[in-house]
Amino acid sequence: MFRRDGETYELIPVQEGPTEPLFFIMGDSTSDASTYHMRFLDADAPKDGKVVLDFNQAENPPCAFTSFATCPLPPKGNRLPLAITAGEKRYRGSPD
Repeated sequence: MFRRDGETYELIPVQEGPTEPLFFIMGDSTSDASTYHMRFLDADAPKDGKVVLDFNQAENPPCAFTSFATCPLPPKGNRLPLAITAGEKRYRGSPD
């Protein structure tokens, strides 16, 4: 969970084990406008019960660059109702 502008949000990670890094598939209100449909975000495993999310590291998935790749969709809970303006922007040559 994280807080922004007094609101609490939660992202659901993909994690293979308790000490493994976290992988997030996320969307936000910039999706389809200034960013791709979804972006990927990696984070270190929790330390002392906390995770650092650096949205500057949000990346476009492979399907943002070619129609020959497939990508998973973000879980419903990972579609944030706020703008994450940090991270990689929409690729101008996106296949869609």
